[in-house]
Amino acid sequence: MPIEPYDAKELKLRSISEVMRDLPSEYKLKEYLPMSENALIALRLVKDFKMYEGRAESTLVFAEYAKKMIETRWNETREVEKAIKDGRIPRNRKKHTIVYWGIPPVIPMLATYSGMSAKMIYGPSADISFCAVNDITGEIELIFNAHEEDGVVEDFWFKLSDDEIFDRRHMKLGYKLREIPNRTKNMAEASVKIRDILTDVRNELRPEWSNSTYHISLVYITGVGLVAAISNWNSSASLWDGVNAQRIYGMKDSLFGYEPWPPILNMLFGLTRGEWAIKITQMLTNNKLFLNYFEKESLEFMKKHEPEGFEQFLKLISYKYHQGIALPWQTVNCKIPKYDKENKKWLQNEFIYPKGPRIHYEDLDLSFEEVLSGVLFNITHETEIEDKVTRDHIISIGHGLNTKYLKPPTRIKKKKKVVKVGKYLDRSSKN
Repeated sequence: MPIEPYDAKELKLRSISEVMRDLPSEYKLKEYLPMSENALIALRLVKDFKMYEGRAESTLVFAEYAKKMIETRWNETREVEKAIKDGRIPRNRKKHTIVYWGIPPVIPMLATYSGMSAKMIYGPSADISFCAVNDITGEIELIFNAHEEDGVVEDFWFKLSDDEIFDRRHMKLGYKLREIPNRTKNMAEASVKIRDILTDVRNELRPEWSNSTYHISLVYITGVGLVAAISNWNSSASLWDGVNAQRIYGMKDSLFGYEPWPPILNMLFGLTRGEWAIKITQMLTNNKLFLNYFEKESLEFMKKHEPEGFEQFLKLISYKYHQGIALPWQTVNCKIPKYDKENKKWLQNEFIYPKGPRIHYEDLDLSFEEVLSGVLFNITHETEIEDKVTRDHIISIGHGLNTKYLKPPTRIKKKKKVVKVGKYLDRSSKN
């Protein structure tokens, strides 16, 4: 059956204060929710929301879902790279074809930039282990590792919470790997200790790459929700929010970070939110707006194994499209929430976007399922939209090998024949 959106009349938001009151006290990142626009709206759309992190069976389902989604994205990126090499995707269509960025696999990029951005950030050979932390228990629930060579993910592995490595202990402190976030004062310190253990794990599992650069990225599950926006511009901006939760927002800690920090990322996260969004989207999609896609395989898995979570997702996506998706210039200029760290309360608990046209899927002459497959527009932060965004603004629909192109291919300029200077001078001297 096709996926149909909820009607706008069926979607009513509870007040933020009501949601905050109903959330369990053991939910460690409760006060961070105003920074996570999607997570907060999702909670406001349901009356009796049970935190999946508090139920062991649902936590395992979440980990399996994350594993399936990440594997699907990495495999698709590699298949597209093969298709470009063997001609199944023409060279003049690379700028119109979207895949997910391999590291981390949460933001889309044009196929033409595949490998370039990751190599620039992480270097020619690197491992990055992403460690997901449970928001209720504070323990590590999932680890997935990507190994990149020349910017391309060549190998990856996953570890769920029932694996023996989660019970390995730190050589000096004696803490188990899974409990380190609870045993340390902040994310930065936890990341250092986790890396001490996982360096040995990486070397055991992949000894051939033991000399590669190794980074740890510690991520709270609320932080994952933070970047799961529909617009690639909002996803990019939300990365900045999570990293700068302490420095800019005034929270106790960041929602995610690296150990050690890649130098270029350390520099870029020091920019303003708008500047960061412009730089990172330029690096990945040449600043073009993309409505992020959701893989059918992942959605079917969630619908079958966690129907409550699927319905919550569907309500959130439906609400966002009824509300309208912000344009890039609105993301760049939106006012972020404000937190009073002295009194530990939010003075402004929502993102406020400038007024103007937004994207509504009904205006695009697309089905809801087509929109969920991803839509690439010829719209950047410099594009002025007077009335509304329509099908005429669409470059392509879908992703990877399943991309449908609505705009003609980019014309590839033939390289001019270069005449060697010495040869030219020789011939001139004979005249």
